Formats: sequence, structure tokens, C-alpha cells
Amino acid sequence: MGSRHHGLTTPHGLTTPGATRRIAAQQPRHSLVIPYRKAAPKTADMPLHTLSTKDSAALVAIEAELEECHFRMLQPREQMLGQRFDPAYVLLGNKGEQTLMAGNAVSVNAARFYGQRLMYVLAA
Repeated sequence: MGSRHHGLTTPHGLTTPGATRRIAAQQPRHSLVIPYRKAAPKTADMPLHTLSTKDSAALVAIEAELEECHFRMLQPREQMLGQRFDPAYVLLGNKGEQTLMAGNAVSVNAARFYGQRLMYVLAA
């Protein structure tokens, strides 16, 4: 099961603040996921790293010149989608509480994997 993570960026000057658009699948090199601390940056077509309870990753995208670089933090909804939660899944609370919940969440594919194996062991 691969990640459903996608690069979400807003090209500078093309849309209103807060608007997002997907980077074309054939151009993932134009969008990077920048983790904090010691982890290495990755292109947006790669799976997300483990998310912590605090902001731990950001997206950076370049249009043509490095001076036109756009940087923003991942939002709770993007964190949840990066961990394969259903887009209809509802998070309650304010933005900080949602980030905390998204950061503490186990990715859906990992939870399903371990849950299925645990069910097999408990049924034996």
C-alpha cells in the first residue's frame, strides 16, 4: 500500500491566500516536504515521515526562481490525508488540538495491518 500523500502548494501570485492546488504528478520535483530537525527533505510524491504532536513538516515549492519560493506549514487536514485517513473523517477542536490529534494518530494502513494480525492471534 503506497501513500496517498500529495503535494499541496499555492504558486506565488496565482491564487488567493490559503488556496491550494495539486502539483501535477509528472512534476513532483517542484514540491518538497521539509521535515524539522535531522531528517532529510523529500519530494512530495514520497510518503510522509512519522508526524509528531507538534508541527514537524512543511512544504516548499519553487516556480522558476528560488526568490519566488513559497513556504507554509502543513494543515491538520493535510496531515490526516498524508496518513491515509478518509477525506470525510472529522476532527473536532481548534487548529492546535487538531494538529495534536493528527500528530498522535497512527496511519490508517499501519493500524489496519496490526489490527488484522492481532485479530488473527486473538481468534486462535
